[in-house]
Amino acid sequence: MARSFERHAEYRSSAQFEMCTPAVGARPRSRCEHGWSGAASRAMNLQAYLDRIGFDGVARPDADTLKTIHHQHLLSITYENLSVHLGDAVGLDPAESYDKIVEGRRGGWCYEMNGLLGWALQEIGFDVMRMSAGVLRSTRGDSIIGNHLALAVHMEDGPW
Repeated sequence: MARSFERHAEYRSSAQFEMCTPAVGARPRSRCEHGWSGAASRAMNLQAYLDRIGFDGVARPDADTLKTIHHQHLLSITYENLSVHLGDAVGLDPAESYDKIVEGRRGGWCYEMNGLLGWALQEIGFDVMRMSAGVLRSTRGDSIIGNHLALAVHMEDGPW
């Protein structure tokens, strides 16, 4: 366990991991000032993703679609971090997560699952912001910020 945590900490401190989060209360944005957009290295087969999560409606950038896709994503894709424990390379390219989760029918860890979800939502037309977050921050302090990926979606009625 300590070995995988050290590898994860090393990954979080790498240049590849750099993420940008706007100030509290700022409007979500799709691209940070460093230019990272969370964009994948290739196009997504959105229908294959929707099939993987069991979404059978018409995908539109509206609240009903967002709620349904979020719900179906949570029900259909399990959390798993086997790649981290096995020492496999883990990247931020959502296309790699797509291959693992959609084509390979596996689960993933937060960066993979939320990166894939964010990519799918952007493909549908949502304004998605990726945010660096911290799990167990109340007990481990600020040094833990960045061990989790969260998403915010900007809608006309505010952030979701």
